[in-house]
Amino acid sequence: MSNVKISDLPAASQANNADLIEKVDSLSGLNQKVTVAQIAARLGPGPTGPTGPTGPTGVTGPTGVTGPSLWTDLGGGSIVNTGGQFKITDTSGFFQANEDFVFSNTGQFLIGPDTWDQIFVFRGDGSWGLGSTLTSDSVFVQATVNFSTGGFVSLADNATFATSGLAASNLIISNLLSGVSYQFWGVFFLSDSVAADGAKLDFGGGSATVTTFVAQVTAFDSGLNLSTQLTSLTSVASASTFTGAGAFEISGFIKVNQGGTLVPRFAQVNHSVGTLTLKAGSFIQLVQTNPL
Repeated sequence: MSNVKISDLPAASQANNADLIEKVDSLSGLNQKVTVAQIAARLGPGPTGPTGPTGPTGVTGPTGVTGPSLWTDLGGGSIVNTGGQFKITDTSGFFQANEDFVFSNTGQFLIGPDTWDQIFVFRGDGSWGLGSTLTSDSVFVQATVNFSTGGFVSLADNATFATSGLAASNLIISNLLSGVSYQFWGVFFLSDSVAADGAKLDFGGGSATVTTFVAQVTAFDSGLNLSTQLTSLTSVASASTFTGAGAFEISGFIKVNQGGTLVPRFAQVNHSVGTLTLKAGSFIQLVQTNPL
């Protein structure tokens, strides 16, 4: 066997002398010179040593300087709460000198310098406006832009009318806007317990006034009963008799003068002992339009 010293081997390999001698004897039986490298390769690498301790965390750097506030640092803006109305004022000229953003406790949001009436207003009723007394660059601007898509209502329960005097039901279209035009249509399902008492209607139950009103009305019971055109809110469409179950169908146009509500009214033509019934599911729908 070749002359090998245990002390010449890697430290990790010296730990198992018996295993080392066995492997060296195995090699010497081949009558070959055995080197330290061969013995180390035969034994394989020793185990990995333990990980050293983690070093200390470095010192935390200083906090940066707080940046300017748009409303309070750029020239002394402010936020003021007056009775639940929040007013944000920019006096820095970032937008424009003395510009206000107002969240009103009446449901409005306004934008504009406090020396003007307003530039924009978004109202709680769904409409919005462009400042009505706005002077800019020596040019007087006056405009109001209203937005209201109209409405749709249908009757949840039957309503009855046992008189010849016209009376409103719960079919109410609210928030018609001044100066705005609308198209509307509706179907009113009706029946009269006494055919000879008849049925009639108009649109005079609301608070809105009109510049223009036109509505085509057709009534069907056992057949076509009535076809007429109304030209005012209080014009009456009247079927002198109304047999069994039927309907009044209406399509029309309205240009509002003074804003308010649109409400149809119903009655019998000649009341005796019968009852006119306006049935659940009757409806009226109205949408804003822009006539050319």
